[in-house]
This record gives sequence, C-alpha cells and structure tokens, in this order.
Amino acid sequence: MAGLKTFLGLLIFVIATRTKVDAFCFRTYGTWISRYHYHTSESQVNQGFQALKNAGITRVYVNIWADGYIYAKSSTATANGAVFIRDTLQWAVNAGRLYGLEVFAWFEYGTQAHFGTSPTTRFASSCNAKGWLLKTGNGGYTSHAGGNYVYCDATNAAVRKFYADMTADLVRNYAINGIQYDDHMSLPSGFAHVDALSHSQRYRVMEDFMTQIKNSVKAARRNAIVSYSPSTIEFSQSHHNVDWENYLQHGVVDEIVPQYYRSSSNDYKIIINRDIPLLHGHQTSLIGGIRLSGSGPRTPAGEVQKMIDLSYASKFKGVSFWFGDDIITGVYKPPILNKC
Repeated sequence: MAGLKTFLGLLIFVIATRTKVDAFCFRTYGTWISRYHYHTSESQVNQGFQALKNAGITRVYVNIWADGYIYAKSSTATANGAVFIRDTLQWAVNAGRLYGLEVFAWFEYGTQAHFGTSPTTRFASSCNAKGWLLKTGNGGYTSHAGGNYVYCDATNAAVRKFYADMTADLVRNYAINGIQYDDHMSLPSGFAHVDALSHSQRYRVMEDFMTQIKNSVKAARRNAIVSYSPSTIEFSQSHHNVDWENYLQHGVVDEIVPQYYRSSSNDYKIIINRDIPLLHGHQTSLIGGIRLSGSGPRTPAGEVQKMIDLSYASKFKGVSFWFGDDIITGVYKPPILNKC
C-alpha cells in the first residue's frame, strides 16, 4: 500500500511538473539590438548580452547593415561602396559565446540603399553609378510604397549577387548561428521597372532572390539558419511585393519571424488568425514578433503576456521582442519561459 501511494505521488508530481514546463514551451526567445544602443563598444555589447541572458533571452538579432554602413567585415560590401564602421558582430559573437546566446547577423536595411530622397551616400552613389537603383517614371528615387528610401533593384542580377555574396562573407567570417533579413528586403511599387511587372512576377523575383541568399548561406555553412522577418502577409504583398506565405513550404528560409507589432493582444490575435490559415501548418516554424515599444506608448506588460500566450496556443516556435533595450534596462521583464 505504501508503495502504491509512493507511485501515485510520483505520478502526480510528474504530471504537475510537465504541465508547468509546457505552459510556455518555446524553442526560441529572441530580441533585436539596434545599431544605436548596446552596439557601439565591446563593453556595451557585453553589458547588453549579460542582461539579456539574465532575463532568459536565448537569441539576439544584431543589426549589422544600415544606410550603406556595415558593422562587420565583408570584402564584398566594402568593394561595392559600403562603409565599414566597426566590428560589432565580432563583439556580439564573443559575448554570445560568453553568455550562451545565439547570435544572428541582422541586415536591417535589406535592399534599402539609403535613407533619403536621392543617392547621396557613398554606397548609394556607387549603386547609382552601376545602374543598381530603382527609379520612378520621372527619374526620382523614392515612391509611396517604399517611403523616403533609395532602393536597390532586386530584379538586377548583379544586385542579387552582391547581397548573396555579402551575406555569405559574414557566415564564413564569423561563428554566427544565422542571418536575418526583414521587411526592408523588398521591391516596392511606384518605380517604373517594378510597375511594368505583374504581381506574380514581382513575387517570383523576391522569392528567387531570397532563395539565392539562402543557397549562398548554406554553401558557406550548411547549418547556418536563414531567417526572414516580414510584415503581415497582406502588407508584404501590397507594399513590398513579397508573398511569403509559401516560403517555409518551398524551403526558401528556415524560419519566419513576422513583425506582428501591435499594442493590444486583441489586434495581435486578429493578425495571427488572418495569417495562420495561409501557412499550411508551417506556423510551427514561426517566431512571433512582439512589440514592447516603438512609436507611441509602450505596450502594457499584461498585453505582452497575452500575446505570448496566444503565440504558444498557436504552436509558434517561439517569440522575439522588439526590442532589446526595454529588456536590458529592465523596463520590461519577460516572464520565466521554459525552453523545450
């Protein structure tokens, strides 16, 4: 009888423990670090990574490509007009090894060559001289869909090769876990060359482009993860000419980290319920992008918690927080999340 009681007690304990662990059983807890904070010196990077580790974060997407500046060593980038500023990526790799965090090189600007209305920077000017930039019918460099950014032309084979080779440089040169492009990897409407194509042709250009990048990454290191962080499917299609709903099914990327940045859990629920049915069951490879702050007030912690719950209920691979500063400074403290 005593043995039976012991067995039953052990069984209850195991079930209770399993329930507790499974309450938040993700494989990834990520965040993004911008180029403005915890990025400009090795001590800053170490400080940030230590705080993220203490908060339970497992992965950091570190910005290394913005406005024609690169914060890592790539001979492809500098040979084509990009300006090397500092080796933040190496600092991040060192800190990641020290604190046990995965490190991804995040190419924030994607095909955006420059923030502005004309190609005035060294990189944008170099691209312009080679005929790499998109232009409107009247010779301008910006469009409504693209905002106030000068864009490289993703239909240009030389442009695609540049990005594929630059990405591969970083995979070869650094012990990173993967790379990430985001919604700025786009082919905006409003440019003469783009508008001459059908929607299906534009979608095909961008899918082939991302496939080329993936192939270059895998050739450099087979186990490196190729990550993509787009806007919602509808917004990506209508503004960026990217139709990513089949990217996982087609093997274009290894993971999708959609920017489901909303200030309320109800809005978050609406957009994931709209996207998930289009993913053919592949939402298990999604990492939900959750907004902590940005333009406007910070997202209330209670709403963030509900978004985490919704991500778990949707069988996402994990969540990633926009952005790291809020966690590093302690403004937002993530709940204790148990890794699978």
